[in-house]
Amino acid sequence: MFDTNTQSQACSRLLASVVFLAVKDSTLKPYRKQGTNKLTLSSKADSAMEFFFGFDSPISDLYLSLLGWEPDTFKSALLKAMNSESAFDDTKSLFNRSEKRMFRHNYAAWYRKSQFLGGTYKFNLEYNFED
Repeated sequence: MFDTNTQSQACSRLLASVVFLAVKDSTLKPYRKQGTNKLTLSSKADSAMEFFFGFDSPISDLYLSLLGWEPDTFKSALLKAMNSESAFDDTKSLFNRSEKRMFRHNYAAWYRKSQFLGGTYKFNLEYNFED
């Protein structure tokens, strides 16, 4: 039988894994649909963006809060870090330049799609995501 502390630690590790996986999924490379030159957002990257910034963001807010992280601060820091090319050398950053570029592309594509669908979101394009 698990004691309460062991269960809490296990739940925290699970929530942290979900958040980390969503961040990693947000950096997945888009793909080209056959016969077009247009890059398409992968379903995992789309879900990750929706988890952090879209209609599912209350879920990520809950997970981040349960982990002791302030959700708005975390999400703002994520956007800022992914927009930074020169703040860290690739050997010191958790994400390399290519992953950061993919995040920016995915965020911009998701944002355009969500605006087309009539979404209004707390986190707008505060940073220049042009590549």
